[in-house]
Amino acid sequence: MKNKLTYVMIAVCLILNITHIDAKTYYVSPDGKDSNSGKLEAPFATIEKAISMLQAGDICYVRGGTYYPTATINVTQTGTKDARICLFAYEDEKPVINFEKLANTPEDVAKANRGIYHKIGANYWHYKGLEFCNAPDNAMKLEGSFCVIERCTFHDNGDTGLQQGFGKGSNGENTRNQKFEYGRYNIVLNCDSYNNCDVWSNGGDADGFAVKLFPGPGNEFHGCRSWYNSDDGWDFYYTVFPIVVDNCWTMKNGYNKGNGNGFKMGGSNEKTRSYGGHVFTNCISADNLNKGFDQNNHNEGTYMLNCVSVRNGINFGFNMAAPANGKWHVYNCVGFGGKERNHQFQTNKNTISTVDTKTCSWTDIDGASPYSDRDGTDPFTGASYSKKVNDHTSEFISLAYEDAIAKRQADGQLPLKFGRLTANSIFKDKGTNIDNLQTEDCDKEEYKLCGTKTGYGITLSLPHNGTADMGAFEYGTDNNEYTLVMPENDGSVPEVEPGDNEWEENGKYYAEDVFIDWYKFQDAALPQTISSVIGDLSANVKPAYVGKSADGTGDAPEDRPNSNYGGSKGALRIQKETSVTFTLPSLRSLKATLYCTGGRTLKVNYSVDNGATWSADKTKDYSTGTSAEQDIAALCTKTKSPILVKLTNTKGGDMYITDLYVSGYKEVENDDDDDPSAIDSAKEESFDMYQTETALIVYGEIASLQIVSMNGAVVSASQNMQVVDTANLSKGVYAVIIVGKDDKRSVRKFMKM
Repeated sequence: MKNKLTYVMIAVCLILNITHIDAKTYYVSPDGKDSNSGKLEAPFATIEKAISMLQAGDICYVRGGTYYPTATINVTQTGTKDARICLFAYEDEKPVINFEKLANTPEDVAKANRGIYHKIGANYWHYKGLEFCNAPDNAMKLEGSFCVIERCTFHDNGDTGLQQGFGKGSNGENTRNQKFEYGRYNIVLNCDSYNNCDVWSNGGDADGFAVKLFPGPGNEFHGCRSWYNSDDGWDFYYTVFPIVVDNCWTMKNGYNKGNGNGFKMGGSNEKTRSYGGHVFTNCISADNLNKGFDQNNHNEGTYMLNCVSVRNGINFGFNMAAPANGKWHVYNCVGFGGKERNHQFQTNKNTISTVDTKTCSWTDIDGASPYSDRDGTDPFTGASYSKKVNDHTSEFISLAYEDAIAKRQADGQLPLKFGRLTANSIFKDKGTNIDNLQTEDCDKEEYKLCGTKTGYGITLSLPHNGTADMGAFEYGTDNNEYTLVMPENDGSVPEVEPGDNEWEENGKYYAEDVFIDWYKFQDAALPQTISSVIGDLSANVKPAYVGKSADGTGDAPEDRPNSNYGGSKGALRIQKETSVTFTLPSLRSLKATLYCTGGRTLKVNYSVDNGATWSADKTKDYSTGTSAEQDIAALCTKTKSPILVKLTNTKGGDMYITDLYVSGYKEVENDDDDDPSAIDSAKEESFDMYQTETALIVYGEIASLQIVSMNGAVVSASQNMQVVDTANLSKGVYAVIIVGKDDKRSVRKFMKM
């Protein structure tokens, strides 16, 4: 019986059972005018105008022809899970967005000139059928979340074609996405990226696709190709969360002194800060200058399942440090024809095996070591191995480069022939069945910042007819179908609105600069770091203060604190009608734990012109006792410029600051180049759905999905995934029976369009 993995290919902007009342449809054409209404008969002329008009629920159809933007297009509007913003090619027309008019010299100007800059907070977008080329830097830099990039092409750009991610400081620190709120759950479907080259670093930065520099969780690629880029095919430099790459091909990268790897797992300057249990299924890497699958100091185990790597410098290169967590899982893979060698997996000085190999061509057919094709003896068992990996080209219909980069099929799927097995291939029925495999992903401190999950492993199954084959395609299957897991915000972080990004302003990037880190006033003389902010107020410091005595006659003795006193021992006294002024180079946060011996009013004023003028009064009343971690900055303003903040105790008796935190901003470099669940539980009323041209997506923890026709026949089904295939269904009304993993059920009707 055929075990079929149901995958999604093409998402469209059709939301089930939901009509966004204000949604509009626009058109843009090279023959239009930006003064037009944007209707089919009166289209806009420029992509810039079209994008500027789009709001949640809107769709713009881009007519065929070439568009020439004159500056980077900044995308800042956001859609919602129920009202995506769509920018689609019109019918079968071929729109080209050519950025050749953007300045490409000198280097600093070129590197600032991306084609599309899709900014933080611009979520729930869907691009489809567009060609992006000749940008001086990235064709598209994607920093939003829950976006779909489908059937798009990126080529001849001055850096990576499509890049997701943020930046790092000079010490490798995460500068722009500290809580991993941004760059989450983006899906790239059936896209191509090729011939991208960074002339400023001899080709060392321009990849086909990159998800790097601290992106959020849930990013995936399905059915994509990357070839003839100056650096790598895929690059996951400085990642934390797992990335899924399914049914993707990469060929002939590294032609201009770049790294020349096909799939680069990760990497970091420190060689220890690249994580995530990445998953590669049904992928092919061929003819790359260096490595087909490259560890690049990735420090966590990786899954390579039914992958093919041929004619690369090294087909599987995992010869750096053994991963700190997990193993390299290599199942049903084929490799041969490596210019230097076929494979090398670090074994941690022969004390721990860090590779889990099952039914791969070099072990089960060629008799080579699972660790290295140069090892004649097993370091753990002493068994003897062959050192020869044979050429198996004849077992495939084609492994030719020309067939790999051939025209896609009409529906956007990968071209036929390449990577498919012959009828008599020795790889048929020689694999291990992969059914409900649970991948491992180690818990990390960063996950506490991101949400509530402690691991981002997934459960997956791969298609097989009885016994699985080795290689990227099960014999007799022309196409792999693609898994699309695109949950909306799971509630673990707030939805980020456009303009909320405090870390970027006027082309500069910032990180938090902590001036005072919950200082407790227990020193008789204030340290210089404190006095430089609030002045020399040592006379006001009471290092042993623990509140008013129980009878109210004086200070409480140190061994008998007042029950109303909840701050730290020691305090800064602010007497009635006196002030404390903070002198700060910038302000992000000013928090204080306050203790009052009676009812008090705190007045806050600020000045941004060195005291020449002051803001209007803002006040807050406090009752007797301790008020923990009061947000004083909320009563003034955040700023990246110098500011004075004055706190005045306006009435009654004394007020005390017992704990103090103050921070501002520091400018940081944004180095985005390389250097040499809490998914909502299934409920009857809470299953959100999204329909694509070939699949139905049901969000949540799903046990099973069954689509039934109106006469009750089951016409499609899936298990343990959020996607069920609809590609072969006729147009009409159907019902989907949804069973959650908590056994809650729902039945929803939908219209197959």
